[in-house]
Amino acid sequence: MKSIKEIIGLKIISIAEGTQVGTVKDLVLNPAGGLLDFFIIDKQTDSIGARTKAIAFKDIQGLGEFAITIPDQKVIQNIISNSQVLELIDQNVKVIGAKVLTIKGTIIGEVTEIYFDEETGKINKCVYEDKTKEQKEINAESIVTYGENLLIVNDGSRQNKSFGQEAVIEDKLPPQIQAQEVQEVQEVQEEQEIPAPPGITEAAATSDSAENSPNDGFNLFEQRQLQYFVGKKVVRNIKLDNGDILPIGQIITSDTIGKIKTRATLMEVTSHLEKG
Repeated sequence: MKSIKEIIGLKIISIAEGTQVGTVKDLVLNPAGGLLDFFIIDKQTDSIGARTKAIAFKDIQGLGEFAITIPDQKVIQNIISNSQVLELIDQNVKVIGAKVLTIKGTIIGEVTEIYFDEETGKINKCVYEDKTKEQKEINAESIVTYGENLLIVNDGSRQNKSFGQEAVIEDKLPPQIQAQEVQEVQEVQEEQEIPAPPGITEAAATSDSAENSPNDGFNLFEQRQLQYFVGKKVVRNIKLDNGDILPIGQIITSDTIGKIKTRATLMEVTSHLEKG
């Protein structure tokens, strides 16, 4: 999940050019779908009217920790020529700062943050501050309406859990059934714990597993970005995460991709791909 605070200020990197082409300045929400639809950007080549450009969420390649990647600059749109963006901007639904109103008519707080699914753009949850200044969260499933000044939500205990805490659901099953379920879970766990063959230490087994599952820490967009690298070249020497050096001009292979383990290295390769 990504919050608005984490997204605002991210660099926009064009994969085709291998350069930064802008910075995220604002977000445009779609209240009907509960979605992040567009990014408003400052485009680096703009001398005036810097906030007149937008990128649709559906056109991005990835939303990562350090940057948003796009395939090329062709996906950057002029806001004034896009009626969909203008219509959403005119609705002025920011959510942050909106009062949280239950369907029974009670104000329970004010929204302070929104979290999105970085792969779909869908709002996952909102964080609000209640009358005691405590930060609490509301799951998207509990939100009825995103309005200009109001966030209307269902009544219920799950929407009032403290921010960062897992919801606690009271177990009302009879004690004997609870005990039976616990035993079944333990039996399944024991079946899944398969010991390593004789002579192989736990550390070696762990190392082998990591070696055979490269890039598991990357999300779907970042995995696609890695595959895009294959067959490309870089314009400077880059140190990979296993200590090897990817020399300038060398073609990137699947083996090279397996040595990219961190987002920092991913972004460095992205920023120094050979153009064309």
